[in-house]
Amino acid sequence: MNKEILKKLIADKSFVICTLVLLISALGVESFAHALKLHFVRAPVPLRKKLQDFDVSKMWPYKLIKTVKLDSEIVEALGTKDYLQMIFDDTSMKDENAPGKYVSFFVTYYTGSLDQVPHVPDVCYQGGGYDPIGSENTYLTLPDLGLKNNKLPVRVLFFRDTKSLLPSVKPVVYFFSVNGKFEATRNNVRLTLADIRQRYAYFSKVEIAFLGVQPDKKQTLELTAKFLKKALPILMHEHWQNWNKFITQKHSSK
Repeated sequence: MNKEILKKLIADKSFVICTLVLLISALGVESFAHALKLHFVRAPVPLRKKLQDFDVSKMWPYKLIKTVKLDSEIVEALGTKDYLQMIFDDTSMKDENAPGKYVSFFVTYYTGSLDQVPHVPDVCYQGGGYDPIGSENTYLTLPDLGLKNNKLPVRVLFFRDTKSLLPSVKPVVYFFSVNGKFEATRNNVRLTLADIRQRYAYFSKVEIAFLGVQPDKKQTLELTAKFLKKALPILMHEHWQNWNKFITQKHSSK
């Protein structure tokens, strides 16, 4: 901008007034947010232990078959390096063709620069060539975990696998842990993350699917609950932060 144009702008009273109003507004918003303890940028909530250090010795009768390492392109698309994908064999099932004998366990974790929860099986499975044929939000009963009414909210999806020689219905179950509570849908996660009163924020998605012979709806819920009775306490007590304790410590350290 040359000097002549700058002089004209300064001489223009409306320009000067608008500039001052914008400056005062910006300072006012910052002061207002500080006074009310509002946070437009969220601080990260670190994992207590890396997901990759998940203690499979506590999963019996589930036996680890394989730990899946994702390609770098997939990790980049996923938007986080904090992930865990494992395949388990339920050794309590002696029949190799029993529905749900082989379990796919997939966990992702996001904190700090939070996006809008783009990665959910509803979208990702369709992108992989599966046809959606139904969905349902429901609850699993999991006692002794400190859950409200012993209920875990989950979302159950059903896809038709048209790629196999014998097309079958594939169920997928998932839920979120977000700021110390559980949600079944990404819209509810977004609502929680939109609370600008919270300085810290995280969310983690847990996804359960099955390999081999696929279970029906009733079996899916029973098998998922059975698996999570082993897996969820490990996530809650060894990996995710105890939210209330974490927030209390942060407040007391100020």
